[in-house]
This record gives sequence, structure tokens and C-alpha cells, in this order.
Amino acid sequence: MNKNQKINNYYKKLENYKHYSSNESSIRNAFITLLDSYALEQDLVPELAFDRNNIPDGTVKDKFRFDFGYWEAKDTKDDLGKEIAKKITKGYPINEIRQVLFTW
Repeated sequence: MNKNQKINNYYKKLENYKHYSSNESSIRNAFITLLDSYALEQDLVPELAFDRNNIPDGTVKDKFRFDFGYWEAKDTKDDLGKEIAKKITKGYPINEIRQVLFTW
């Protein structure tokens, strides 16, 4: 499947899920499928804690089991700046923040 098909499938799933709910947990599976399809050389591990207080929605690990990246879902109603500040206060690794992706 090419990149455009993957993205189009993701948006189709979002449209279907909108009829039921638009919160972060209801659209989670669509994004897991999309992210996992792009992380071919890595593994997406949902809800893997990296310490006692921090459990991202997903961690992408490479073949050596090193963390390649983290995924954190937020509702469209959330204030993204405040949510990021909360994560930083809790000890999320800010030196690895490279991108913020909006998907709704």
C-alpha cells in the first residue's frame, strides 16, 4: 500500500469514528494502524511506561529495543501548550520532541 492510500484509509476511519465519538481514545486505533504501517523497521508498543509516572500512548522501538519516538494523543478540546507543559513537569524527555502532529 502506498503512502497516499495509508493516509486516505486513516481519514476514512476517522470519518467513521466521528459518528460515535471524537475523543482521543475513540480514534486511537486508526492512528495506531497508520503509525505502525510507517514504522516498518521499528515496533510500535502501546502504553509502555518508561518510568513510574510516564506512560506515553505509544513508543516506537528499534530492533535493538531503543526508544525511537513517543506518541501522545490529545483531544481537540485540549490546550496543547498546557498539555505539553504538564508532560514536561512529569518528566517526559523533552530533548526528543521533534514534531507535533495534528490529526483531526
